[in-house]
Amino acid sequence: MSLRARILWLVLVATLLPILAILGLLLENRATTAAQALDRLQIRATDIASDLDDKIAGTAQLMFGLARVPLVREGDKAMCSDFLAAVLKEHPQYTGLLTILPDGRLHCDSLRSGRELNLSDRQYFQQALSAQGVVVEAVVGRLTGKGVMQIAYPARDARGVLQFVLLASLNMDAYGAAVAQTLVHPRDLQNSSTQPNLPLREAQKKLRAPPKRLEDQGIEV
Repeated sequence: MSLRARILWLVLVATLLPILAILGLLLENRATTAAQALDRLQIRATDIASDLDDKIAGTAQLMFGLARVPLVREGDKAMCSDFLAAVLKEHPQYTGLLTILPDGRLHCDSLRSGRELNLSDRQYFQQALSAQGVVVEAVVGRLTGKGVMQIAYPARDARGVLQFVLLASLNMDAYGAAVAQTLVHPRDLQNSSTQPNLPLREAQKKLRAPPKRLEDQGIEV
């Protein structure tokens, strides 16, 4: 190999080595960032699942109390519906609260729609007929097409006889939209690492915010 060729080879090697080192560093950083993003998403998924479990448990507690209110247990349809409407106003994460008679007929309606509906063909109602605790079912509402989590509570008397089924429809469209904003992009890892639960708290604030017009939301049955 001539002297000129050797010099050219050395120049080429001296030029390529830093470039290769930089490329290797970039690939390593990219892999690290991707791994960090995956870890963050797994943590967020666990947080979301835990938060949803808490909402279902909170709904069960709310329904346990509502089922023992005289207006709900024994009141007439209009008074019961007015009462549930007042409860719904304080809990806007639900699209509706209602009671269903043992034969499947809609009784109390928080939206006071005045509709005559028979819900005996709904799976959550059929399961609630024999259940001792809450029944949970994710469905798409037949009236508005919104995704909801149906949480049904069978209210029974001291002998265990079913009196009615209390139903709360958790608005999963709103919940999903709020949760989507908590998913962490790799460029946000540095900011979110100092306050890992901040996105979830922001989503919870949005879910607690009252909707613009409750009367425009159909009963998700």
